Amino acid sequence: MIPDTHTDDKGRWGLRRWLRSSFRSPKKIVVKHTWGQTQQFRTVIFALQFLLYLGIPWWQWGDRPAVLFDIGNRKFHLWGLTIWPQEFYLLTLLLIVFALTLFLATAVVGRLFCSVGCPHTTMTSLFMEIERRVQGDRMARMKLSKAPWNAEKVAKLGLTQFLYVLASLILGGTFVAYFVGAKAMLTGVLTLSLAPATLIAWLIVAAIVYTFAALAREKICQVACPYGRFQSVMIDPNSLIVAYDVQRGEPRGKYRAGQVSEFKDCVDCSMCVQVCPAGIDIRNGLQMECIGCARCIDACDDVMTKIKRPKGLIRLGSMNSFAGKETKIVRPRVIVYASVVTLALAGIIGTLATRPVVTAEIIRNRDALYRELPDGRIANVYTLRAINKSEVPQVVHLEITGVENPELFMGTNPVTLPPGSVESLNLSVVAPAAECKPGVNAIRLELRDPASGKVRSAVDTTFMAPVQISKDDKEESTL
Repeated sequence: MIPDTHTDDKGRWGLRRWLRSSFRSPKKIVVKHTWGQTQQFRTVIFALQFLLYLGIPWWQWGDRPAVLFDIGNRKFHLWGLTIWPQEFYLLTLLLIVFALTLFLATAVVGRLFCSVGCPHTTMTSLFMEIERRVQGDRMARMKLSKAPWNAEKVAKLGLTQFLYVLASLILGGTFVAYFVGAKAMLTGVLTLSLAPATLIAWLIVAAIVYTFAALAREKICQVACPYGRFQSVMIDPNSLIVAYDVQRGEPRGKYRAGQVSEFKDCVDCSMCVQVCPAGIDIRNGLQMECIGCARCIDACDDVMTKIKRPKGLIRLGSMNSFAGKETKIVRPRVIVYASVVTLALAGIIGTLATRPVVTAEIIRNRDALYRELPDGRIANVYTLRAINKSEVPQVVHLEITGVENPELFMGTNPVTLPPGSVESLNLSVVAPAAECKPGVNAIRLELRDPASGKVRSAVDTTFMAPVQISKDDKEESTL
């Protein structure tokens, strides 16, 4: 339905006006550089993030990278810990912990994650700095944008795009290195021998980085990311947010040096708007587009210092503090979030600490349920998949329980399982027919430590024996 604001004086729909307003290109946001305590803090955090992101793939742990998401072999290696496909539920729990931690952080300190923790914010800040270094600050970039095409404009814009692409390739290549290894990635690039799948993944990730950080920027936060839309559910009057002190600032007016003014501290300089990467006016209150970057705080504090007025007109505080009330950090929702996060983390750590090093799966031979041997014994054939989840070899001795006088036939017993391996073993279980009940017999295969006799892992299966058919049953089946 076309909004009423697009009707003409006679109440008719102004279709042309509606189309023009709906599909008009949005005004480009040109951000002014600011440098204060909050931006210095964010810069340090961003530098540490880039250092970790670029450096972790090169960190070796034994004979392989410390962090390697080995999709081909379906194993995740994390600093000596190997996550197997059967344990991917731990990654699900970890994602739940991250989500709950985000809820907890939002309830306490608002959009802190968007400000210093979000990868998109980090990448966008890097690309904005590249643009500023090449083209100059806000006024210089606006002037360059309006200038006619000449050698200087082509050079600056071309260099900016070149650095954008270079940064995108580096960041995208590092991301792929987490899956194939940094050394393998670098060797493939230098020798032009990357596997087609790796090359395609690299180019796709680099294109995503370029699109998000160079082209879309604030549109990702405003349109694609849902976090800004449901932050109002998690923020309450005690949550810390970046906000404008209306009591101190209004009514606002232009500053006149040496003159008594009826206006309060806000001099309506619009610096808070010029430095905002989302292009909003923080004086209009908390808005979905605000990512809590605190650039407006530094810009406003700088202006307040110049006109010799107290800092903090725009500051980090709760809605209660701006209203002169007490801010309560510890409150029911914070306690609930913190408790759930603690319990989930304890569950993950407990599971990892107590998980068995050796596990096994067993599959029956599908060709025949059993074989009757000439000496009156029954044989069942199985395939055993033994998994060693540790980084050292494991020796296990296989034993059968559940039937009388069983014999286990296989290549060797005990079996040595190499580090981080999945061994498929063919084995036969043989037992006297007289010792087995007809039909299904429940048995257990135990993998024991040869030295201590301790059970390392056990798997249940069935042992099939022939069913005795009476003479009358045979005659009925013949008929």
